[in-house]
Amino acid sequence: MKHYLLKRLAQSLIVIIGIGAIVFVITHLTGDPTDLLLPQEATEEDRLLLRNQLGLDRPLPVQFAEFMFRMIQGDFGHSFRHQSPALTLLLTALPATIRLTLFAMALAIVVCRAHRHLFLHTAGDPVGPDRDGRGADRTIHAGILGGIADD
Repeated sequence: MKHYLLKRLAQSLIVIIGIGAIVFVITHLTGDPTDLLLPQEATEEDRLLLRNQLGLDRPLPVQFAEFMFRMIQGDFGHSFRHQSPALTLLLTALPATIRLTLFAMALAIVVCRAHRHLFLHTAGDPVGPDRDGRGADRTIHAGILGGIADD
């Protein structure tokens, strides 16, 4: 059991680092944030000063390490658009996200139960636990699983 928990913990850390890397790369692919944060008439000196304040003048590996360290501490930065901490924005959206997730899960269960009732217990074509089912059954299963995986 201990080995299993350690393995799952290691897998979770890999996923967290991977997601952090994806977020970091996507935010750096959008371009130079100083172009969005400063007015068009800003001088190059203003841009360099802001890049220094935001830490964008450091090498990418250093920026990534600082990004991950802050993320682990729960510091998700500051939203320039909303002028508030990003964590506050995440926490305000969390209740609606949880409700939406629970509704989607309940809907998936209802659809799956209806599917099972319609296709696995039809008269004249009983499908036992040791048989795969018909082509339509497999197609609908694939669609349902694809829809759930898409969420």
